Amino acid sequence: MSLLGHPRRLGTATRLSGLVALALAVIFGAGAFASYRSFSTYSRNQAASELSASIQNFTTSAQSRSDQNLETWTPSYLAQIALPRGQSLVVTLPSSARFATSSAARWLQDPAIRPYLRTRTRVLATTAQPSPALIVAVPLTTGTTPGGSLVAIADLTPGQAAARRVLVLNLLEALFALTAATAATFLVARRLLTTVGRITVTARSIQDGDLEQRLGDPGTRDEVALLAATFDAMLDRLHGAMVSQRRLLADVSHQLKTPLTVLRGHLEVLARTGHGDPAALSDAVAVAVAEIEHMNQLTSQLLLLGRALEPDFTDLAPVDLRAFLAELFAAASLLGPRDFVISPIPDVIVHLDENKIRGAMLNLADNAVKATVRGDTIRISARLTPTYLVLSVEDAGPGIPADQRALVLERFGRPDTERRAGTGLGVSIVSAVARAHGGRLRLEDSPLGGLAAEIDLPLGLVEHPTPPEELP
Repeated sequence: MSLLGHPRRLGTATRLSGLVALALAVIFGAGAFASYRSFSTYSRNQAASELSASIQNFTTSAQSRSDQNLETWTPSYLAQIALPRGQSLVVTLPSSARFATSSAARWLQDPAIRPYLRTRTRVLATTAQPSPALIVAVPLTTGTTPGGSLVAIADLTPGQAAARRVLVLNLLEALFALTAATAATFLVARRLLTTVGRITVTARSIQDGDLEQRLGDPGTRDEVALLAATFDAMLDRLHGAMVSQRRLLADVSHQLKTPLTVLRGHLEVLARTGHGDPAALSDAVAVAVAEIEHMNQLTSQLLLLGRALEPDFTDLAPVDLRAFLAELFAAASLLGPRDFVISPIPDVIVHLDENKIRGAMLNLADNAVKATVRGDTIRISARLTPTYLVLSVEDAGPGIPADQRALVLERFGRPDTERRAGTGLGVSIVSAVARAHGGRLRLEDSPLGGLAAEIDLPLGLVEHPTPPEELP
């Protein structure tokens, strides 16, 4: 009995091996029996052919004799003829005289042979006792007078013995092959199921909270190794997601702690001193509203980041790139008194979520405005490469040091030199929008002297892209 109280079943590897063994046993058994039948039939047909040849030789020789009569010629012929091994001839003449080869003595004593010694029709028969034999009997005639018979007998014992040897040999070969195939099936199934068992144990450990468990390399380069590698990759991603979730909770708690603390402090001060002071009351309300607005913005951006992980986050539709970026340029120009410029845009149709890409590009443009001063240049551009459509926002600001750009791409990440107000989620949202389109966000040095924020969109989103060398 198993631990759960149910009858213990045979292991999967054992049951699979048993099924394979049963199927192979039926196939090998049928093959061995077919070989036995085929060999037996061949031996019998060979014996029948030899008997027919012996009868033909006798009748031809008898017809071509000279003046010698059959009673004188027959014993002489039978004494001289060389018959195949196990074959006998018995000749009964019209005068009832009977002659036979020396090998026919035991057959003449067999009652099963006697009915054929004076046959009047051609007969092909077999006997089983005392030994298996094939009998061919034909009637003899002298001139026009029928009478007598010629009986040719072939002993089938050697052929049947050879057929049995073939059967035994086939069965031994089948037994060897069956054993080898069953053992190989069992070993392969055990190896596969061992990996499946390890996956089960690892999954249970993960279920219990141990996210560090991994299968590792099984030492092979087959489907088992692929399964293990895929499972480990899934665990790495799951581990990363859970670590990211914990970090997100910690970051959100930290980000909400400050405005809540500020809001509580002002409300406490207001409760103690602000009832009779309209100016203090107005200041406290303004601070509270600002902090609440900050928390509301933070919550909205977190919800947007969460939505970006869902499969239906984007709603792709064909968009005229030139018209789209022209409208975007007009909207970005209102963000601040900067020298906005736009580069030549490829004349293509792009399949994208217009609202989300527009929001991402305006987010980058707003960051560029905050990083620059009045009169600085901000450039919006698009270009085709062999693999991407690149949408770019460049500025002439101080830029971001290369060793801090990875930090900027993280949630709530800011470079050490950045102390502006904000949630720290804007660039993360842009990166999430790019990934949702199958692309990425890169931060590079700009020829203008500042930062180039570039969204790489897969070329597959572009209808009939113009080769880069043909762009204006």
